Amino acid sequence: MPDLRAIPALPRPVLPVLLAKARWMDAATRAAAVATGARYVAVHTLPLAADLISTDGLHPGPAGYARWAAELAPALTG
Repeated sequence: MPDLRAIPALPRPVLPVLLAKARWMDAATRAAAVATGARYVAVHTLPLAADLISTDGLHPGPAGYARWAAELAPALTG
């Protein structure tokens, strides 16, 4: 999960619950990667600045996905 605090369309009153769920999903993903020998990348550390968010305020825009791809590529090919 990305850093949910960077996503403007998420309702702020429920953000603490969503952050807790994101941490749980990250821990489960990390554990599954370790158990299976897969490579784990901490996506929540990837940049998601306001200019990288799409106009819906919820998803990365094209520039956001391109930035993520550039950040993830070394982990996937190395």
